[in-house]
Amino acid sequence: TTETFNYSPEGLLQNSTAVTTKAGKTISTSVSNYTVGKDGRDQITSRTTTLGTGEVTTETFNYSPEGILKDSVAVTTKGGQTISTSTSTYSMGLDGSDQLTQRTTVLGTGESTTENFEYNVNGTLKTSVASTTKAGVIGSTAVSNYAMAADGRDQLKDRTTTLPTGE
Repeated sequence: TTETFNYSPEGLLQNSTAVTTKAGKTISTSVSNYTVGKDGRDQITSRTTTLGTGEVTTETFNYSPEGILKDSVAVTTKGGQTISTSTSTYSMGLDGSDQLTQRTTVLGTGESTTENFEYNVNGTLKTSVASTTKAGVIGSTAVSNYAMAADGRDQLKDRTTTLPTGE
């Protein structure tokens, strides 16, 4: 992956482009656009990723008046057809970092998965619960538990998935 960054004459990040290749073929291209947040740091406003398979994902990011990330919406299309739409909501952690609190993904088939995230007091991810439904019927529920790895990042510890059949 090669990523290039473009700045305004004032030195502010405007956009970046990441190109991933394998054996000389482009696998994906991602273009991100930025603005300056209230705190003077770069804030991503949109990202468009195009895969070699023809899928295009366009994601937009929305911030509160205080400059805190509120939500993002990612729409994936192929050949003019919507494959999926994912809406993510965020809150600010005690350390000031953005924490994903919920993500809902709706597929073109009508299947919908909603995942809720819970954090420890120290800001590390504690658990997530994902429920998948179609036509109002729960297809599966997955409960994931996390622990902090030695490098301080969240690490999946275990996951239990339950199907409507009780399996």
